[in-house]
Amino acid sequence: MIELSFKEVLKGLTDLNIADVDHVVAIGQGGLVPASIVAYNLNLSLSSIHINYRDSSNSPRFKEPKLLMPFNLPNEFKKILLVDDAVVSGKTMLAAKNELKDFDVKTMALIGNADYTVFPEIKSCVKWPWKVSIR
Repeated sequence: MIELSFKEVLKGLTDLNIADVDHVVAIGQGGLVPASIVAYNLNLSLSSIHINYRDSSNSPRFKEPKLLMPFNLPNEFKKILLVDDAVVSGKTMLAAKNELKDFDVKTMALIGNADYTVFPEIKSCVKWPWKVSIR
């Protein structure tokens, strides 16, 4: 497992040349932190879609990704940046894109296959700096 520092993640996110989006959607929970950073830096609004497929040990917990709560995005937005931490099978990202089928969607992930990938060279599991126990 690779460990990345918050500083490395911040640099990777701020070095991306993301253009032509008007809203950021995080896939909860993994995409919440990187999406928040990107939305803040681009001065864009942020919302989250809670779709879950894997448990905390990265094993599938459902047969297919599952929408955990209702999601509705106002039509005022047209070009969406959909963000997750990691794209492994692509099933969660695809399920989220299907929920956003009325919008022009670009995808971003820290690792894995997306339109924008922060660390394309990383092919293994990552210990994200925000995944710490507070108990």
